[in-house]
Amino acid sequence: YSIGDYEVIDKATNTIKMDSWLYQLAINIGSPYRYNASGSGQWEGGPGKDSLYITSLYFTMTSLTTIGFGNIAPTTDGEKIFSVAMMMVGC
Repeated sequence: YSIGDYEVIDKATNTIKMDSWLYQLAINIGSPYRYNASGSGQWEGGPGKDSLYITSLYFTMTSLTTIGFGNIAPTTDGEKIFSVAMMMVGC
């Protein structure tokens, strides 16, 4: 999560990197990043920390259990938690 959070915003140009996994997750769950020009002048929004950590855990488990990242495609946090549980059980 920390690496993805650091890499999602290009500090030099103050733009969102469209190829970042956090940007893609934000679009998929309907919580895109937005620039607050009238207030703080910072990027806001994006997925919540819960969703970020669940997605990170899902990716890590699929990599470590050699299931492969494309064989199953959960999209909601509940589906990801179920998938991780099934990977741990060995189904």
